[in-house]
Amino acid sequence: MRWPLRRAVELLDDVVEQDAVRPVRPWMWGPALLGFALAEVERAVGARGYEAWLRRFADHHLAAGARPVSADTIAPGLVTTELADTGTRYEEATRRALDAILDAPALPGAGPDVSNHLGASTYARFYPPSAWVDSLMMTGVLAAREGARRGEAALVRHALAMPGQYAVLLVDRETGLWSHAWWAPGGVGGRAGRRFPRLPWARGNAWVIAALPLILEAADAAGPGEDGERVRAARLLEETSSALAARQRPDGSWPTLLAARGGYRELSATALIGFGWLRAVRLGLLAETYVAPARRAVACAVGAVDRVGGRWSMPEVSGPTIPLPVFPRAGYLAVRPGRDRPWGTAALALAAIEDDLLG
Repeated sequence: MRWPLRRAVELLDDVVEQDAVRPVRPWMWGPALLGFALAEVERAVGARGYEAWLRRFADHHLAAGARPVSADTIAPGLVTTELADTGTRYEEATRRALDAILDAPALPGAGPDVSNHLGASTYARFYPPSAWVDSLMMTGVLAAREGARRGEAALVRHALAMPGQYAVLLVDRETGLWSHAWWAPGGVGGRAGRRFPRLPWARGNAWVIAALPLILEAADAAGPGEDGERVRAARLLEETSSALAARQRPDGSWPTLLAARGGYRELSATALIGFGWLRAVRLGLLAETYVAPARRAVACAVGAVDRVGGRWSMPEVSGPTIPLPVFPRAGYLAVRPGRDRPWGTAALALAAIEDDLLG
């Protein structure tokens, strides 16, 4: 086991041990990605008792009536699917998540596979109907992997169509980078649909780099399908990767905004990009030239992990981020980095696994 994975496992061991005596994490995308990473680590290195974390998380929220009402609350399907073979309640929860993906109405003015990221959640009462780049990871990966595993072509087709349809709304053709969100027509004072804000957010672009190899891998496992969508998704992976490679800092990281005055370095994005590049190289989706910058990214993120209070801790991960209608740059930079946020820990673990697999 190489150093990055060894350190990532030590970090996860400490996180799981602490979580066992704390309130259960919320039924949201961040803990869902942590659960996904815990399962992936156990597949890579063997059992470490992480399944107890998944069961505690799922049992608590399913008993409380948790339902998938938005992309953020569909993402916990990544946890329940890991348990689906061990109990009907987990399979039923996974089925609800998959049905919510397919049943979500398309946003006006967008492609048929683009839905309101906030769905029917409380947040949707205060924010306009909008597509977010985050959905590629929160719903696209689940749809692709479970569609392939279950032989459900509609799920695979949906996931494979998402990148191209979201790119039409979100990609800036001058930079090749993705904006965070697109507001549907009529949602804000009757305005036409538009990208907002016109700023490339690092973690948003990292969601793309992390999600596309997973979607393409699952689609290929499912067999012959939409070749045009495959080609488009693979091209988007290459184009976005090229744009990001030109903006990588000498220490291997990226700032929270991929523009002038980009602010503090953000390690969840850094780890996600490292993960996506290494996975893509392993799958033959990107050239070998991405291995070196990917490993610089992984080394940067893993090297920042330090000891706090006798436990391993991951710093420099920005909090949940909502694209704001006023002073958008300040809105991103005001979201300060913190420690041990679950999406950061998950990204680090996924990147470390891929680094280890390439040897």
